[in-house]
Amino acid sequence: MSSNSEWLANLLREWSRRDHLQRREWLVQSYAATNHGEPEIGYLGRTWVTRGASYWTRRLALTFAYFLLAAFIGSMFLSLGPYLLFSRDYAFNGHIPLIAKIALLIVWYAPAAAAYLMMYRSLVLYGFRRDRLLDGPAPTGFLAGRLLILLAVPFLSIAGGLLLAMFTATLRAQFPGEGAARAAQRLYADEQRSRAAVRRGSSKQRKRGR
Repeated sequence: MSSNSEWLANLLREWSRRDHLQRREWLVQSYAATNHGEPEIGYLGRTWVTRGASYWTRRLALTFAYFLLAAFIGSMFLSLGPYLLFSRDYAFNGHIPLIAKIALLIVWYAPAAAAYLMMYRSLVLYGFRRDRLLDGPAPTGFLAGRLLILLAVPFLSIAGGLLLAMFTATLRAQFPGEGAARAAQRLYADEQRSRAAVRRGSSKQRKRGR
């Protein structure tokens, strides 16, 4: 009984905003300690610092790759439910009332919507490289993610929702992971200014002591 309640508590904690913010803060701090606050973020590397031609070339290539995945594989999974329910190639759907078809479509797309929101929020907060979170707090969405994987067998629309989230996340002003990297850059700069101010204060005190 205690194990079940503990499992449920962990699941609710992983979906909480507080847990997301704590993990985001931990990721930013780990980034700030890497390469003077300028970490590599996946295929983009450190090109996000200057946003030059190399950055946009890599970013457009990644966006196009995720567009192809979402357009072909994602759309195929998402449209499977409506195709089975409304296609004239199958005789069984002719005996299903329209209201039942609408209800089945809601059941089909609800897990896809949940998967989309979970993946999109994860990419916005952490980016594609979640390996940096392995040494931090327990992965957010760990249990929920595995529940969605189990549901992906009867609900292939979940895979479509995940691919769609990966594509739309790349359309943001900042590429997934770039927001955390820039926050780490600012944090590193603030820490350096604070240390410089402390050193200046210490040197002034020594001069006065002389």
